[in-house]
Amino acid sequence: MSILKKSFFVILTFVLLIASERPVKAQTSESEYVYIVVTNKFMSQKLNVYVDFGDEDDQIEKGKEYTKILTGKKSVVAVLNYMIKDGYELVNTVEYSSISNGTGGTVGLGFIMCKKE
Repeated sequence: MSILKKSFFVILTFVLLIASERPVKAQTSESEYVYIVVTNKFMSQKLNVYVDFGDEDDQIEKGKEYTKILTGKKSVVAVLNYMIKDGYELVNTVEYSSISNGTGGTVGLGFIMCKKE
């Protein structure tokens, strides 16, 4: 299968996953959102975690701090529990998957979370 066909299937899978997600509940304009991407570390049981609070300097620093704290955890639930204890609630989940040679699976998860008001 050519690279173009593989790319098409990956993009198609991603679009279908996004389209099938449950609706996001409305939040106020003052809500603080965070986007978290969790993937497996190569040859490890630990996780890579990337946390994004936004593009302002203080948001970037906050994202780096949370990324450092959460990277290396062994469970996706541990990542979610940490964020919930810190006052965030889960708004939506996105699954990142890959298809290669007719087989595939989940390669990562994305979480959209919002600070509880």
